[in-house]
Amino acid sequence: MIARLDNRLSATTQPTSPQNNVLQITAVEAKSIREFLMKIDAFKPMVEAGHKVGDTIPEDRLLDFSAVLTQGVPKLKNTNYTIDQNGSIIIVSENRIVAILDFMNVAR
Repeated sequence: MIARLDNRLSATTQPTSPQNNVLQITAVEAKSIREFLMKIDAFKPMVEAGHKVGDTIPEDRLLDFSAVLTQGVPKLKNTNYTIDQNGSIIIVSENRIVAILDFMNVAR
């Protein structure tokens, strides 16, 4: 009985993400990122849709996050981003996708 409770607790306390993101972004952080990029009109698609975490993105398709944004969301330091054709924000570290913020997992 105790083992079942332990299993239930561990299953409910682990964060889940529909994209299995390596870089864990909270809903509040995701909203801040999206709002900032919308404010600076940075939603021009640069890659096709359908990428997954772990895929590589060519360096010429990546943009740097603003220093203002990385101060507010420090985990974005040393990362870049791109936008896909669906409007998803793809966060990249060392040319590999570490997080995808799509319309489903970002509160607007």
